[in-house]
Amino acid sequence: MSVEDDQITIPDEMCSPYGTYPNILNITESDQQGFFPVIIYPDKLIPVRDKENAKGLATAEEVQHAKRRNSGWRVFSRNLIQELIFIITLGRRTPNRNSIHWAIGKYDENRLGMYTSELYDDTSNTIDGFGGRRTLHLGIDLEAPVGTKVFAFCDGIIHSAGYNAEFGDYGHVVVVEHHLEAESEDGMPRRVWALYGHMDKASIRGKQPGQVVKKGKPVGRVGDCHENGGWIVPHLHFQLSLHPPETHDMPGASSVQDRITALKVYPDPRYVLGAIY
Repeated sequence: MSVEDDQITIPDEMCSPYGTYPNILNITESDQQGFFPVIIYPDKLIPVRDKENAKGLATAEEVQHAKRRNSGWRVFSRNLIQELIFIITLGRRTPNRNSIHWAIGKYDENRLGMYTSELYDDTSNTIDGFGGRRTLHLGIDLEAPVGTKVFAFCDGIIHSAGYNAEFGDYGHVVVVEHHLEAESEDGMPRRVWALYGHMDKASIRGKQPGQVVKKGKPVGRVGDCHENGGWIVPHLHFQLSLHPPETHDMPGASSVQDRITALKVYPDPRYVLGAIY
């Protein structure tokens, strides 16, 4: 994108309302109407979790319990049931509609109480270019039951896929280089890199850089805590970047001191997801 850095104004307050962050990608209402839902939520009000009511990392016992409840036949049965519901209802219904796990986690939120692993404490300023205590959330969390399908919001190609194994990281993750429709002014294509994190192991199977991704097709499924980086509540971390990452990773959090710089690189995902809160 050809946007000058000094032309981008970040709101003073964290967790500001939708539409107040800079629309760096110039995503129009027409663009947004054409995007496919990244996760298909039930047709009911979805609660918004904040730093006061969100849960963090799982205990070792919880991780072991997740491994046992996600043995092969259980996963197969669960995914088969979800697939049948999705097909029969033409994608209009989602299993576990009354699950307590449907929720949204905010962008630009200072999560002091959640980010407690060593991964988020970097006083030497060496992690992802954002040093210090990294607690400021740079994506949006889409909480959903384990096994919920994750979809590509528009066409693109696989940039990278892999497993980020460190406790508190993304676990299984796919990064897609999405191609938005040309801008009307200069006709130049718009590209954005989207990270789909905290998914299950099967989500990265067979994915190679350069593979075509079509709008509305599955990118993966929401993973449990033994494969999503250790997070007790299953969710998708969805994050946008104006620059291609070096690998299947993006800094999911920055320090508060680096906030303005970070939000100019990682724009508000609600310009893709819509006014979800």
